[in-house]
Amino acid sequence: MMKDKRLSVILMLPVLLLIFWVVPVIAEVYVQCPCYRLDPVTGKPDPTKLLPAGLYRTTGVTVLPPGTKYNAATQNVECKYTTGSGASRVTHNAACKSLSAGDGHIRMADGNDLYIFGFDEMTGVPVNQILNMVDDPVAPGGKRGAEATAPTINIAAGQEFYLSLTNVTMFERPDLSDPHTVHYHGFPNAANVFDGEPIASIAVNMGETVTYYYNNVEPGTYMYHCHVEAAEHMQMGMLGNLYVRPQQDGTSITFGGKTYTNFAYNDCPVPGNASCGSTGYNVAYPLEVTGADWKFHHNDGSYNLVDFAAMDDTYSMFNGRGYPDTVNPCTDGRQTPYPAFPANYPICTQTNQDLLNNVLGVPSQNTSALITAVRGQKILLHAPSLATSEFNTVAAIGIPFQIVGQGARQYKGPGTTPVTYYYNTSSYTYGGGEGYDVLIDTSNVQPGTYFIYTTNLNRLSNDAQDLGGLMTEVVIN
Repeated sequence: MMKDKRLSVILMLPVLLLIFWVVPVIAEVYVQCPCYRLDPVTGKPDPTKLLPAGLYRTTGVTVLPPGTKYNAATQNVECKYTTGSGASRVTHNAACKSLSAGDGHIRMADGNDLYIFGFDEMTGVPVNQILNMVDDPVAPGGKRGAEATAPTINIAAGQEFYLSLTNVTMFERPDLSDPHTVHYHGFPNAANVFDGEPIASIAVNMGETVTYYYNNVEPGTYMYHCHVEAAEHMQMGMLGNLYVRPQQDGTSITFGGKTYTNFAYNDCPVPGNASCGSTGYNVAYPLEVTGADWKFHHNDGSYNLVDFAAMDDTYSMFNGRGYPDTVNPCTDGRQTPYPAFPANYPICTQTNQDLLNNVLGVPSQNTSALITAVRGQKILLHAPSLATSEFNTVAAIGIPFQIVGQGARQYKGPGTTPVTYYYNTSSYTYGGGEGYDVLIDTSNVQPGTYFIYTTNLNRLSNDAQDLGGLMTEVVIN
């Protein structure tokens, strides 16, 4: 009997192999978002068609005025809609973003080219273009378009966030079949399925899409990265800024004689409390620390073995750039400080853009680290670190740092009238996975240019070149 079973298996193997060889692999991008119209042919959400305000009887959903829109300040598609009726009626505040995961290139400040893995902005891009188009200056697509750092995710507390990730394959390493995930670092997921850690949750296989769902409650500075083979994928560039604005935003609160409408945290649980408005600011910027080992990147891009034990971040960067590229104002419209750029923010010239374009002629380092403000304004720095092999100390001379939060938690005590534990400093130290909320009050700062830099002096270079690595400028006008 056992012989017969073995014989049947042996005879069936050629047939099964023939079937797998003949039947093509079918991959499909399925971006999910409650703010998109359904395609009349496929019946699936279409990223190129936004819902207007009105009642959709087929789904029992009412989209509230002004309906669905693309928010240029956050780079998200956003809408408010209601479901149910009467006592069971629920109003939803939704935000949607679409990313691709694949490979590409970035250019270091010393001119060296690095092969990378990374994410790319695909919000609103037709689904057939995400998977089938190769990124180029004429017709951007999902393949070969990886960015470092990844597109900034900017969302609000109280929003339900739908993040669709499409794995567009490794264009230059077709031998790799790596899945990818998004790990929203620091977010308390209600369900492991959306955590991104591959042992306890799902991962996105090549040619497929997964939409993550997050119900954002806690504001603060977070970060995101791929959690599959994390040491490799993070070293190779799958890292991004992520911050959540508090529900208090939009409320006018006076603190220290100045009125603010934007805040790092919900610092006013009880109106009139001494700390109300204490995290107010005028302009905000992401300032994420990352690092790259050029030998590791070279070996990964040339089919050679990578040495994890010898990993050394010879390039230290703010927002995926080393100085002086950190102060290049070009962002390709992908950096999203909130509120929007100050009116006096430097203009991106073609010359500046050419300095950043990678070997493919495509911009892939789209988050500037240049910080500008008018004297008297407060600046908020969303300052996480996802450096994979180093601790870093970040310092400044002539401008004051006030740390008001860490790990997406405000420095405060318990209760409805909490005592705050902010502290003033000229430097802060952190390792990968840590993040600070840093306020800079420019009231007593003379107009001019100041530097934020690492005191780890061996990181003030781009590999062996005499250029600054982990350094950027603060320009006070």
